[in-house]
Amino acid sequence: MSNSFRKKTISGLKWNAVSRGVVQVSTIVLGIVLARLLSPAEFGLIAMVTVLTGFGSVFVDFGFTSAIIQNKSSDQRHWSSVFWLNLSVSILIAVVLCFSAPYIADFYNEAELRLVTIVIAWTFVFQSFNLVQEALLRKRMEFKQLTIIRIVAQLVGGGAGIYAALIGMSYWSLVVKEYATILCTNVGIWYISSWRPGWILEKSAIREMVSFSLPLMGSQTLNYWTRNADNLMVGKVLGENALGVYSRAYTLMLLPLNNISNVISGVMFPAYSQIQDEKERIKRIYLRITRVIGYLTFPMMFGLCVVAEPFIALLLGPQWMGVVPVIEILAPLGAVQSISTLEGNIFLSQGATRLQFVTGIISKVVMVGAMAVGLYLGGLTGIAWAYLLSSTTVAFFMFHYMGKLIDLSLYEICENLFTVLLAAVTMAVSVWLLDRIFLNSWPDLSRLLLLVSSGAGIYLLLSYLLGIDELRYLKRILQER
Repeated sequence: MSNSFRKKTISGLKWNAVSRGVVQVSTIVLGIVLARLLSPAEFGLIAMVTVLTGFGSVFVDFGFTSAIIQNKSSDQRHWSSVFWLNLSVSILIAVVLCFSAPYIADFYNEAELRLVTIVIAWTFVFQSFNLVQEALLRKRMEFKQLTIIRIVAQLVGGGAGIYAALIGMSYWSLVVKEYATILCTNVGIWYISSWRPGWILEKSAIREMVSFSLPLMGSQTLNYWTRNADNLMVGKVLGENALGVYSRAYTLMLLPLNNISNVISGVMFPAYSQIQDEKERIKRIYLRITRVIGYLTFPMMFGLCVVAEPFIALLLGPQWMGVVPVIEILAPLGAVQSISTLEGNIFLSQGATRLQFVTGIISKVVMVGAMAVGLYLGGLTGIAWAYLLSSTTVAFFMFHYMGKLIDLSLYEICENLFTVLLAAVTMAVSVWLLDRIFLNSWPDLSRLLLLVSSGAGIYLLLSYLLGIDELRYLKRILQER
């Protein structure tokens, strides 16, 4: 990397890591508090709505903010046009959702969802106000300011949600949390951003970005419904209590994506876009980054798989023990997705959104079909197994086509991650044996602490024996100025 590019990228990674780290720790803590105050059914009720209303966020952006980042020549015409288009679309989506509220309530046979849907619908309008400003900050890789805003907004929103739960607002406290977070984010981004939209809405400026943004929106639509098809099916077939349990397990599965992969992904898309013509350079960076991510996420998720029982009992309480068998299946999926989610940066930086969309159609049809069969045959655990197996298969399929863009073979990807995977699986098996033979009857707290500390020690020892140097590499990166 050139010195300037390297410094900007490393600085962005550090600040994004701080942002994600603080936000996710606070999310976990706030989630635990809310889980103690609310029931699985209350979480499930809101999840029923957000499965459907969340789809609107794909259309609010329309893929144009990513186009602003990827296009080196985008200017005021593009930025202002996108701002006003996003705002107009978000208002239209809110109105459509309000009129759809009775049908959503009827679909789930839950009358409370009618008003909840109407209230949540207008979050799209507020979200649209910061999209272009945030894209411009990311394009310039100014992640420090975004970090501060995200942390403050998370704490304000979480605090508002907990207060609402304490005064008896039930599931409405989750809606309060969402509104407070969005409004705080808007205030922060408008305060630090010097850009303001002009009175410009040019069709020509929009057309210049459509070839990139339209296939991207298609891919985002596929990704959204694939990620939420399981929630939709569980809520419809098994009800809000089962969905509350499943959504908690799913949230835990996403920990490595939210804590690590998305930290790096948020920085590497603008970084790759700056060097989009240097494929060999992108390939080297990609291999190093995926190995570092695997080193961090693989032991986290395979470890969670074997300590799920004391972990859930301590953090969420006995009313949430139904999460345990689901998270035992979904945790390895978190490891797979922590790597597979990075493929999108390569497709975007190379402008290959059309290829991403076409391959996405095939992979998503396979996954949704598998989940439907899994739910029918095995309920919650059946859909979890189907999600794990189909998503892992699809990951290899997408790796193949992504690799073609930067001359990277599937064998190179697997070879790059093999020793890290071996160390993580060996550690997990060792911890599982330790628990089953010696610790199974211990109190949850001492059992969990000993299992986690033993797992960490075993993993570090295996890393040394297998010559895995990612810890030293991370230390070197963090010490750079």
